[in-house]
Amino acid sequence: MVQQYLEELERLRTHYQQTGSLGATKELLAEIARLEASRSMNGAPASLLKEVVSARGTFREASQDLEQHDRERRSRILKEYQTELLNIEWSLVREGDLDGAEAARRECAAAAALFGEKPSKHSKVPTGDPEEPPRVKEKKDQKTVDLLDRATKWKQPDGDKDWHVRKGRIARANSSKTSSLEYKNRIPRWFRLRGEIGLLGLGESDGKGVSITGANGQSYFVAINDDLPFTIYDVSAEEVVASASSLALDLTTQFKLTITASDGLLVAEVNGVRISGRFSAQPPFRLGLTAQRSGFKVEALQVQLSNR
Repeated sequence: MVQQYLEELERLRTHYQQTGSLGATKELLAEIARLEASRSMNGAPASLLKEVVSARGTFREASQDLEQHDRERRSRILKEYQTELLNIEWSLVREGDLDGAEAARRECAAAAALFGEKPSKHSKVPTGDPEEPPRVKEKKDQKTVDLLDRATKWKQPDGDKDWHVRKGRIARANSSKTSSLEYKNRIPRWFRLRGEIGLLGLGESDGKGVSITGANGQSYFVAINDDLPFTIYDVSAEEVVASASSLALDLTTQFKLTITASDGLLVAEVNGVRISGRFSAQPPFRLGLTAQRSGFKVEALQVQLSNR
């Protein structure tokens, strides 16, 4: 598949060169060089591309009339190339190869940027039970959902006035209470969550972070500043499944949080410190922000859906 993708890039490069499109020709040459170089690299990118080459999909032949069918042909090839990369990304996540998964994600984004592709319009996902809360909207392929684009997407806990929700930012003031703010829509598939967290207070067992509950009732809490600086806590089993004591906590740092949920494995990373543990929750998921006593603020919170 990589070879076919390279052949298509070469074909387009020749066309743009003949028509005098120097900017497009330069971009295509850079893309070809980057792909060729990555094939000979060691480690995750090389193993990733090896899987791409052996991927099951093959490109269907399109018309040779480039002037008439250029956009249709390249869009189809790009879509199939990205689909295979997405499949590989989540396979690598389940295998614990997060560097390889990140390489696949970057490759997918680079290919889309090269051709100037725009995301297609997304459609609603059937919810099944009419009383079940709605699920986030999704495309046929992977998409990113902004969890902070509207304050009304979050359900305030009863009797707790310490949560402050607005577009683009959520804050929970320091308080003696322990409570959770729940995202109203369900997350329908495996996902990767990214966000930024700032601590408003520090204290023993003052965990603050993201709670995840599956359709099967299994619940997990990814927390900063709990009994340890960074933990994954199995709420259902009442035990810590992963932890790190190397994360330095203070009230001035904006902590970058990433959580990747896949079948059987939950991986969390904060400012370069990574932990992982078993994960038995099943989609669709309920997400929440939980604070035990002292407060925190959350910004740039997004969920990227798996393609399966």
